[in-house]
Amino acid sequence: MNFSELFRQSNQLCKFSPDGKYLWSADSQFILCGLFKRGIVQVWSLEQPDWNCKIDEGSAGLCSVCWGPDGRHILTTADFYLRVTVWSLITKSVSYIRYPKQCQKNLDFSNGGKYMALAERRDCKDYISIFTCSTWELVKHFETDTDDLTGIEWSPDGRVLGVWECPLTYKVLLYSVDGRCIAKYSAYDNALGVKSIAWSPTSQFLALGSYDEKPACNCNTFFLLGIRNLDDFFKKNNIRFFNKTVDFMIWQTKKFTKKLFNNFQKRLKYPK
Repeated sequence: MNFSELFRQSNQLCKFSPDGKYLWSADSQFILCGLFKRGIVQVWSLEQPDWNCKIDEGSAGLCSVCWGPDGRHILTTADFYLRVTVWSLITKSVSYIRYPKQCQKNLDFSNGGKYMALAERRDCKDYISIFTCSTWELVKHFETDTDDLTGIEWSPDGRVLGVWECPLTYKVLLYSVDGRCIAKYSAYDNALGVKSIAWSPTSQFLALGSYDEKPACNCNTFFLLGIRNLDDFFKKNNIRFFNKTVDFMIWQTKKFTKKLFNNFQKRLKYPK
């Protein structure tokens, strides 16, 4: 096994490019560095060493920065979550998005970079805005059935958006791109809620990690979307799930019976 030479880094500020060739690059062509105390973002080009860019948020300040899916747009969030600004490295245009919510995960891109979902807080209510990443135009804006939204996450197929409540309420909701609530799930009342969620690669299962560390069946809670004939489904698909964060359990066809699925199904609340 061969190893490279050692590189110095501080505070774990190190990120590999998607192709694994470089550090600090979103698409292996540019390097981004955020100076939060100064409210400045600096960008350098790996192909053109003489090219550089500086983004200054000024008095608005800077609390977070990330690349857009195409690697040619940069999204900055002002202090106190006053706004999200989209900066184009190609056209030098600037777009502003108001009312981003301060929470665990208020922004997420769909797989493939077609859509961006942003959690918002307006008039003491939670909303979600969906933008197309090609033009950054608003596609859909809708209110969520939450009291204090904490996070959002796209399914791998980009068709469903998972939303979960603050730790004080156990509640998970699934929304389609057009804003329809597809399903709701609540394990119990008057106890700590969801800590994290994770989609299966096929987008058919959703794992929920709870604060009580006592998820159903000694594993994360899985519930099935849109599949009713469970026996036929598992005969055609050898599906296994593995979790390293809790007592792991491998789901197999013989262990996941129709009776167990019906118990999960009864706890799901589908909108009328």
